[in-house]
Amino acid sequence: MRRSKRIIMQKVFVVGSPSFCEDCVKNIEGQYGFRVLGAAYSKEEAALLIADLSPDILIVDADVNEGGINVGEQLKKQREDIIVFIASDYSSIDLLQRAIAKGLNGIVKKPVSAAALADAVEKAKKCGTCQITDEGQSKEIFVFYAPKGGVGKTTLAVNLSGLIASQKGKNMKIAVADLDVWANVQSMLQLKGGRSIADWDLYLDNFNPEELRNYVVTHPLGFDIIPGIKRITEAGIFTAEFTSKFFEVVQNIYDLIIVDTNSTINDGTTVAFEKATRIFVIGTLEVPTLKGLNDLKEVFDLLGVSMHKIRMVLNRIPEKPDISIKEVAQLIPFPLIAKIKENPEVRVAVNRGEIYAVTHPDSEFRYEIAKLAAGIIGLEQEISQRQKGFFKFGAKRLR
Repeated sequence: MRRSKRIIMQKVFVVGSPSFCEDCVKNIEGQYGFRVLGAAYSKEEAALLIADLSPDILIVDADVNEGGINVGEQLKKQREDIIVFIASDYSSIDLLQRAIAKGLNGIVKKPVSAAALADAVEKAKKCGTCQITDEGQSKEIFVFYAPKGGVGKTTLAVNLSGLIASQKGKNMKIAVADLDVWANVQSMLQLKGGRSIADWDLYLDNFNPEELRNYVVTHPLGFDIIPGIKRITEAGIFTAEFTSKFFEVVQNIYDLIIVDTNSTINDGTTVAFEKATRIFVIGTLEVPTLKGLNDLKEVFDLLGVSMHKIRMVLNRIPEKPDISIKEVAQLIPFPLIAKIKENPEVRVAVNRGEIYAVTHPDSEFRYEIAKLAAGIIGLEQEISQRQKGFFKFGAKRLR
């Protein structure tokens, strides 16, 4: 009589935000022989519990305080034989390479499933590392969206593009695609030339890479701008068919596409949400903006947009806000990743066509923008040194 294969119990420990840890426990515990021993919300508490519990596998959220790779590296030094994975919202070859360079075992895609973890563990035991546990892309699409205009959405998209492009040693092809019907990217950077995105309609059907230069404008920092429509009458170009075809083409050209979208959700915006690896929802501490966020969550649910790729950015926070940021963070339905204070100098830079996050490398504004680029550029150490505590820390033993 043939015996069934015995499942060997593997002990797992998780480090990250409370919601991340809860998701891991729910998705992993008791499946494929995994037993989740405990969770910690900080590196220090994780170190104490790991020494006590001796887990076989460690899963660290990429967004944890000090950066997932830094935390994973330090915890692995405590136990050389432990298998360490970084959990990320997106598939990034750059992130995988940096994790492996630090002696970690690979990347697992969030939300972490027991099946994906089992596959990653098997590969790590065979060859020491695993590839990204998802068939997903190495290309990144960052979508900036605001349910209300005038909140600085385009300014943030442009500054993120410039900051990533300015990093030495990063050989990334970057484009900013202006899908906003009001098309502010090119004028904000005070650059001339380039055809309207509406002209891409014929270009997409007869794609010729040699003609790309006629359809984009290149910023001095090296990233390309795909100019928006020239006239509001061209807004009808943003159909689902056109926008899908547009993303198919630009994903073959660029490593990172940063998309500035329209506040009114049209077919083009819906496709952008679907294609995005990250969605940054931009808001301010204004009651109308905050009230619309729960409605926006319902819209995302109806569209089938994964909540795991959505991040909230509070912009233009006054020095003495009328609404408590702490209260707002508890009310908004998306994880709050950046809190950007009102800075008149940023507005001056915009009027000059400058990218403030690049021209002011020591500014708090640059520090907050760098958080949006986590995992894409090696700024984790810079963020870590200035980090003031992204998560409320705590730890618990589950067994």
